[in-house]
Amino acid sequence: KIAKKYEKERQIPKRSIFTKVIEPIKCPYCGQTIPGNSIFCPKCTRALK
Repeated sequence: KIAKKYEKERQIPKRSIFTKVIEPIKCPYCGQTIPGNSIFCPKCTRALK
């Protein structure tokens, strides 16, 4: 069982894992949904973090 699960995880392309990390977040200032890797909000142009 453990070996099968490990094989399944290895078959997932690295690209899908990378896109999984970038989850959409909401801008704390205007509430606009933006990609999690954005440095600033495109709607209110305020820097995040």
